[in-house]
Amino acid sequence: LQRQAQRELTQAWQSILTDLANLLPEQAWLTSLNYQQETLELEGLARTFDALLTLETSLRHYVSFPLNRTGATRQDAQGRWQFHTQVTRRAARESAL
Repeated sequence: LQRQAQRELTQAWQSILTDLANLLPEQAWLTSLNYQQETLELEGLARTFDALLTLETSLRHYVSFPLNRTGATRQDAQGRWQFHTQVTRRAARESAL
């Protein structure tokens, strides 16, 4: 029973991570991913500001983990946009309201 529960949890996360990968524009990538208390923190880089805007728009409409908060965004020495954003699992977000 415990093994089956673990398998189901792994499959659920596999689906979530695949969805997130599909939401990333071609010119953006993640450098860090942290999950704690129903909140997923995403850090990464985008080659263009348009790619960053596309990612934020996609995350706002992501059903399982809609965009909760955008953090600091800055341009690095190579011209890439560094971003930090948080998405919160929908069920947890609704119960907090």
